[in-house]
Amino acid sequence: MQDLHLDTLPLGASLLVAPAAGGKTLTALRLARESLADLSRPPRVLMANRSQLRVARQRLAASGGALGLRLLTWDDLYMELLHAAGQHPLRLPDPVQVRLLRHLLDHTPLHWLDRLARFPSVPAMLHDLLSELSAAGLSAQQLAEMGESESPRLEDLARLYAACQARLAAENWVDGTTLAGRALAALQTQPALARDWPLLLVDGMDELSEPAIQALRELAGRVTRTVVLLTGQPGEPSGSPAHRRAEHTRRRLEEQLGVRAAPLQSAQSKPHLSGLANLAQAIATGAPGRLDLHGALSMAAVPDREAEVRTALRWIKQRLVTQQLPASDAALLARNLEPYRRAITQVAHEFGLPILWGARLPLSDNPAIATLVDLLRLVLPADRHPHSALPWLATIDAWTNPYLDWSACGLQPGDALRLDAVARWANVVAGAQQWAEAFQSLAALDKDPSDEGGEQGRAPAELPRGAAAAELGRTFERFVALITPPGAEEGRLLPCREHVRWLEELLGDTPYASTSYNVPRPRDDEEPDEPEAAPHSIGLVRLATDVSPAAYAEDGEGLRLAARDLAALNALKDVLRGLVWAEEALGTLPQSAEDFFDDLVGAIEAASYQPPLPPGEAGIFVGAIAQARGISWDTVALLGLAEGEFPATLREATLLRDAERRQINSRWGSYLRLHTDSAEAETFYQAISRARSSLLLTRPRIADNGAPWPASPYWEEVLRHARMVPRHLTTRDRPLPAEVASPAELLQVAANHALLGNTQVMRWAQAVLPREVAALETGAAVLAARLGRSPDSPFDGHLALWQPHWSDWLGPRHRWSVSQLETLRSCGYYYLIQYRMRLQARRVPSEGPDAAQLGSILHELLAQVYRAAGPGAPLDRVQEQLLQLAEQALQQAPARYGFRATAWWDRSRAAMLAELQRTVAALEEASEQYRFVSAEQTFGLSRSQWPALAVEDPQGDRFFLYGTIDRVDQAANGALRIIDYKTGSVSRLTPTAVARGDDLQIALYSLAAERALQLGSVADGFYWSVRQAAPSPFTLAGYQRGEQSGPGAAQADAQAFAWQAIHRARGGAFTPEAPSEACPDWCPAAAFCWQYRRRLW
Repeated sequence: MQDLHLDTLPLGASLLVAPAAGGKTLTALRLARESLADLSRPPRVLMANRSQLRVARQRLAASGGALGLRLLTWDDLYMELLHAAGQHPLRLPDPVQVRLLRHLLDHTPLHWLDRLARFPSVPAMLHDLLSELSAAGLSAQQLAEMGESESPRLEDLARLYAACQARLAAENWVDGTTLAGRALAALQTQPALARDWPLLLVDGMDELSEPAIQALRELAGRVTRTVVLLTGQPGEPSGSPAHRRAEHTRRRLEEQLGVRAAPLQSAQSKPHLSGLANLAQAIATGAPGRLDLHGALSMAAVPDREAEVRTALRWIKQRLVTQQLPASDAALLARNLEPYRRAITQVAHEFGLPILWGARLPLSDNPAIATLVDLLRLVLPADRHPHSALPWLATIDAWTNPYLDWSACGLQPGDALRLDAVARWANVVAGAQQWAEAFQSLAALDKDPSDEGGEQGRAPAELPRGAAAAELGRTFERFVALITPPGAEEGRLLPCREHVRWLEELLGDTPYASTSYNVPRPRDDEEPDEPEAAPHSIGLVRLATDVSPAAYAEDGEGLRLAARDLAALNALKDVLRGLVWAEEALGTLPQSAEDFFDDLVGAIEAASYQPPLPPGEAGIFVGAIAQARGISWDTVALLGLAEGEFPATLREATLLRDAERRQINSRWGSYLRLHTDSAEAETFYQAISRARSSLLLTRPRIADNGAPWPASPYWEEVLRHARMVPRHLTTRDRPLPAEVASPAELLQVAANHALLGNTQVMRWAQAVLPREVAALETGAAVLAARLGRSPDSPFDGHLALWQPHWSDWLGPRHRWSVSQLETLRSCGYYYLIQYRMRLQARRVPSEGPDAAQLGSILHELLAQVYRAAGPGAPLDRVQEQLLQLAEQALQQAPARYGFRATAWWDRSRAAMLAELQRTVAALEEASEQYRFVSAEQTFGLSRSQWPALAVEDPQGDRFFLYGTIDRVDQAANGALRIIDYKTGSVSRLTPTAVARGDDLQIALYSLAAERALQLGSVADGFYWSVRQAAPSPFTLAGYQRGEQSGPGAAQADAQAFAWQAIHRARGGAFTPEAPSEACPDWCPAAAFCWQYRRRLW
């Protein structure tokens, strides 16, 4: 039997049925071409979505074009009918529709829905529900009649439905809920409408709304030929789950059009279906047996979603290259594309694959738009509390964002780094007041605010002080003033137009008028003009769309990004116009800057944009399965065949439950879709029938939470019908050399093959990527040296090559602290980074005191108390002094130590006072033979009258030690006892720790008390936990090693351990050594040390 032709079709209506990928679109386009004899009476082809329209236009262009042919969606058809009827309603954009529903929620008397009306998501949910009601052909009156007897919720919904339709009709507006009804009414009231149409073709749909079916009934009696090409199984209805919706639509069309469905001849006449078509038919009908697909089907079970994307795009690229296919003949589909969107963008860029998104992208995901929202959120926080404004990290990010130009504020190079140092040093968490206090504090400083000795609190070099801090503060004030909306500080209400005007001035003017690639290219012999920044602009539009000559490099990446951002900025302009239009049309009142920003964010979240492709460049179609309806490709990859992902988990709708939907359908004979009525089988049938030659199915084996992820039932169904063994890929699997899709993959595969002794791939990589391979080999050599712990490798901390430098720098004149020596003994790399390179772990601003600040408070307060009480003071006097001094000291602690007092600080002060009282009493009990003599005895510091401790070895070498002894006690016989306060636990400070050389402080400090301070002979000493009010297990008097014991033995061992560390440092040995337990969190090398061991509990 030959293909169907126009002259073989009867006049009036025809209903033709063919399975998915059965040639319906090709038939429709061929029939439309045959009907092009009279250009004054063009044929019309209705298609499911814009993606199908785009592909149809490409096919027509490739086959010579079709002048006069009109390709339409249903909305296009409805608008054409209204215009022909002399009606010209305004079609509301989706963000404006949501704004209208918000207005109606605020001004319509409600009962049940009143409690939900203020939730931000309710307008969008209501919009979706009203669209469903309209598609089912239900009126507000019908819903109201149900509500009177069934549910107050239905009454509220009916009231909102009626109010929405009434407002739209009064203003001559239309949206998705009323457009079809308006067009149908025009057809019913104007019998001459569309009578001159020669042909109307409806292509490849499996579901039609009730208004669409009614419109087809009206048009079938007027248009010369109306042909509906329906997806389904030819012959009598089969009852297959894969055709349930299509068969319902078929029955309704047969009833309304008065015709019987017939099989499409072009599909029926095919003697042999392809292997993939046979698979789709077998799954749809449940036919027994397993098919041999001869390589047309591939299946891969991979570790996770990202691996799915990488596997699928690599497979597609291999097909495009080996089969010489255009990118437009390949597609990447998913049941739900959102979890894959970011990975697809990144991997496609890595692989150099052009992407054509099947649906517009969320506007809020565009980097330029996200930059704007984040910037305004600095001064308009979500909780609307001034203390939450200007959070430190987000503020720093704004100063360094490449989309923003702060020249209008006088920002200088390096100011962002200086602002970061201010925030970290002054503990700025958020709030304009905290920033102001930080700048004022630093402006009053003329020198480095570091502790003497340089071990704790060393200020970074970029921290501004004095005049530099004051100038940075003024720059910060100009920055805040620039991004603060008018009236925000005083809470003034302004019309939306004024807010939009301010925002557009802030963004700056766009230099181009469209989202296309017609950006003027600078000549090679000229520099592009440098546009001047507006005095009140952040230059976002200019910087987002700035295209330098480098953008015209071979990859064209800069040009692509500029076109993408320009499309998003134009969409943002549409959003702003919509907000202004909605204000004037709805008559809304002036609003605060916070309310305007909330509306703006909501509108942005509801808006979308379409990144363009360069002229003449085709792209791989990437979309959800619903967007691929009616389109076929040579090569298709389908993602996400995992349980709960496809088929998706079904949930009832929030605003209208399925029980109520059944009652409505029973009452009015409507077909309002049940949300628990699955259409997943039909969706899967559509998905696997999109490929003509090659199909890849993938599934993730591990869920996002790390749990095993079972396969989808559809995965198992395919295996029941196809002779196929899926590939099982793990994280260790790498592509074959012939499969690599990017330079990064080539380097990875070459390295793996080189480890196995195969250098052929590496030689190929060297020829293609010589610089990258050289860098890879250098990095591999460094890594090998570190992993092998080579005894003389400079890559593992062995810096003996510079031994003369270390000997001079750390020679006999060098002054050491106990902290340096203990750090050097525990990890030479830690010492090198912190004390020689003077790097510190980056402090994260937080509220409340950190451990170091808390220790300083307790140390200083104890010293003040005992000094005020005097030597030998009884316990009651010490407690009295504690009560007198603690209140003022703790009250001044936030300002003195630079932390932010929280609401919990009062309770913390009370707890600290109680801890100090317990520790003072416990110290008194432990001091029967001793009495307090002095506190904070310093030696070797500039503020001390006592010299540093000089420690000599038998060869005459020496080192100097400086420090502070927290407390010195004296017995009646003149013997001394020294105590070092610790804030936390002292249980780990045992005699064993001293014998290993892990702890040197008490032993060396006792030597300093005797020799540097010349206080007398030390008989005992220990560490004291202030918060636990307990001594350490180690004491000088109780120390014993071999035949030696007491302070002398401890001092001798500590000196020996100190000399060992110093000799290693002078020799350049700074090897990283991870402690047996874990590395300290505060190690400045934690972010990059190759031996760092994180604490697991």
